[in-house]
Amino acid sequence: MIRAKIGAPAPPVRQVSEIAATRHRGRRDEINAPGGGRLLSEREVVRALWMYRYDRRRRVPIKALAEACQLHRSVLYDAMHTGRVSERARAILSSVIGQIADDRLRFRRVGQVWEPDYRFPPDPLPPPQPRLVRAADFVEWSRCQSCGGLWFSPVIMNGAPWFFCDGCLPEAQWPALGARPPQVRRRRRIGPTSSSGERVWRERAAGRPR
Repeated sequence: MIRAKIGAPAPPVRQVSEIAATRHRGRRDEINAPGGGRLLSEREVVRALWMYRYDRRRRVPIKALAEACQLHRSVLYDAMHTGRVSERARAILSSVIGQIADDRLRFRRVGQVWEPDYRFPPDPLPPPQPRLVRAADFVEWSRCQSCGGLWFSPVIMNGAPWFFCDGCLPEAQWPALGARPPQVRRRRRIGPTSSSGERVWRERAAGRPR
């Protein structure tokens, strides 16, 4: 109000992505996890564990996650319920959570067992893509033009398959855009003429973990 009265320009409005990027900066950012990523706080680790447990789009079996970390699953459950994580477990989990966030680590089901699936991004990475992209035009490992995120969810919009960036367009906003989660009751064979983006859409829509 004071700026308006004296005619000074108003401060620039910060975008949500900028706020999210700077929210957790601090001394912890100067400490690296074993894999070279940022060492997460206890709160960030616990939040990720609960997300893996209940978010159906990012679900990761806790037992499989514990085995990938070479930790007993009771360590992860204790962290979820108490909010406390030892320094050693926090360092290991920070590295693995970073790999999952960068889509370098997924979990796939083989029979009755969940196994880690380590993936290696291309070098260089493909150019960024829009936060809304048709399945036929979707490119794996391509980041969102708006927020820089890698996580895209399959949706149905106007009867056609699309991908929405999770960071820019969470599921709560889908109905406003006329979009809904895909409902795949049976799998059909993808023909050789289908694009790689359509193959990825079909796999994710069928419920395979990312």
